[in-house]
Amino acid sequence: MLGINRAGHVLAVQLTLNGLNIALNLYFVLGLGMTVEGVALGTVIAEYTAVTLGLVLVWRRLRPQQVTVSRHRLFARARLLALFRVNRDIMIRTACLQTAFVLFTAIGARMGDVTLAANAILINLLQFTSYGLDGFAHAAEALAGQAFGARRRSAFRQAAWVSGLWAAAAAVAIALVFWLAGEMILSLYTDQQEVLAQAITYMPWMVAMPLVAVASYQLDGVFIGATRTVAMRNAMIASLLIYLSVLAVAVPLWGNHGLWFSMASLMLARAATLAVRWPALERTVEG
Repeated sequence: MLGINRAGHVLAVQLTLNGLNIALNLYFVLGLGMTVEGVALGTVIAEYTAVTLGLVLVWRRLRPQQVTVSRHRLFARARLLALFRVNRDIMIRTACLQTAFVLFTAIGARMGDVTLAANAILINLLQFTSYGLDGFAHAAEALAGQAFGARRRSAFRQAAWVSGLWAAAAAVAIALVFWLAGEMILSLYTDQQEVLAQAITYMPWMVAMPLVAVASYQLDGVFIGATRTVAMRNAMIASLLIYLSVLAVAVPLWGNHGLWFSMASLMLARAATLAVRWPALERTVEG
């Protein structure tokens, strides 16, 4: 649905999934007195409801086009191999990114329970930031991908820049919210004063992170949309190596500030390693 610019359908499925999951969990656990089984049952019902809704929306969207897929096209060897290569590259990229976050958590845990708890809250805010900016990356993925497939360089460039400008504006807005209301937001997560004080100490990193990370999200979207996943994979591997190098130097010097500096360095490295590949990508788009 994202690929054919039907983000509203995706939103409907996600709202159904999460809203029904919350409602059923409350009903089964608080209303009927069930425990873990109630949570599990509510989640399963919500998942099957959401996938049913998704299938209905896809069927309604594709039915007017009378889409037919022959067995020969469905199992075309060259296309299947291309599909699996793209999936392989994205999987490696994601594994590298997860490795970075696992190392972040493991190193933070060695700094004590309070630091670990404070970092967990801040990582949650970082994930919120990524979800907020991923919408623009998905837009870049769909629009730039369509323009790339049509070999329309001007449309490709416009899709990348317009979505990037909106993403940058959103990043500034998120940074302002964290700057102006950071302490209030953190207080919603915990009432443990020691943890709260620690989180407030490192909150400036959350103000900076949307501005630092937005370019990497957008470039990821463009490269995925253009199916240039080998370049994206290699950029992520290089970024992970840079991250590991910064960790080795910054953490002994600055402690948890060094840990967050390393995470910011990872985001900058992702953007920089993709940016250097941008001219080559743009040259492959004709006209």
